[in-house]
Amino acid sequence: MFISKGKDFFSEKDNFYIGDFYASKNLLFHEHTHDHYEVYVCIQGKFEEVCNGEKYTIHEGDFRFVRYSDTHELKSIKESSALRNIAIEANLFERIIASLKPNAIDGIFSHFKLSGSKFKDYMKKTEILMYNHTISKAKMVEHIVIDLLIEAMSYKANSREVPYWLEDACERMKEQKNYVAGLNRFVELSGKTQAYLSRQMNTFYQQTPTDYINDIRLKAAIKRLVTTDQLIEDIAYDCGYNNLSYFNRVFKNKYSLTPREYRSKSNRFINFEHMLIDE
Repeated sequence: MFISKGKDFFSEKDNFYIGDFYASKNLLFHEHTHDHYEVYVCIQGKFEEVCNGEKYTIHEGDFRFVRYSDTHELKSIKESSALRNIAIEANLFERIIASLKPNAIDGIFSHFKLSGSKFKDYMKKTEILMYNHTISKAKMVEHIVIDLLIEAMSYKANSREVPYWLEDACERMKEQKNYVAGLNRFVELSGKTQAYLSRQMNTFYQQTPTDYINDIRLKAAIKRLVTTDQLIEDIAYDCGYNNLSYFNRVFKNKYSLTPREYRSKSNRFINFEHMLIDE
């Protein structure tokens, strides 16, 4: 079994690492354990995880804390799946959680989600953590982890089951033909009225249907920005935006960067080829 060691990717001055990991369908992050903690979120696609013998499906937007003692593997089950991962040195993480009660700590090591606005805030903060070299990153990563711990405990206490019809419609909207078609297609897939769909989206995802569609479109755009040399105006069109100015405005509002700026800053990757196996 492979042991992922923090010293292999922590810098000399940082006791954490953050990065995005892209995987084609059926790519496997082989079974491994760590000498550090991790928190990851699926930012695109879908994964299957086996952690300590238990099997889970990781959907887009799912977060998970992983203990240094956990043994797990992840397999992408959709084309172009992606994770955003923060690896945290064990002493730092244990200092952060020292004030929590033991039963609360046990509850955080499971999957949880953030509401739409909180998820956007997390993505913006972690973008800053990855690309801004003038801030105090040590303090920022502590604040991010503390916020996630609080959200994980809150999610466990208040978790409600999403209706199947809504979960299914949301999942099907991630297909290109559907997110390009837009809101009318979302309503059609749900089998509900637009007003009822909007109320249920607000209840379970704290988003409007239009915001949800924009999130999907923008994630598809990011994948193309990062992995292709396609013209930005063509990317916008292929992702459902007929107006380039509107696409640029929506993109910058979410990521605090224009599509062109995002593309130019997207080349930071860590080499984990020794952990990846194509099946």
